[in-house]
Amino acid sequence: MSDVETLMDRIQAQMDLDGETEQEVLAEIRDHLEEAMADARAEGLDEGEALARVAARFGLQEEIGR
Repeated sequence: MSDVETLMDRIQAQMDLDGETEQEVLAEIRDHLEEAMADARAEGLDEGEALARVAARFGLQEEIGR
């Protein structure tokens, strides 16, 4: 499982929306996380550094390492 997938699983576990709305919101969040990861990697950050940057940007620091 990728690091983005791990974050997505934890985000989803905290959501309390109806099925269709939840899937739409999760798709939007995934797009933003993946784009931010790609940008960070394009800047030369390794996977761990990119994940840390993305997590900080999206307020998910506490999700890393769980």
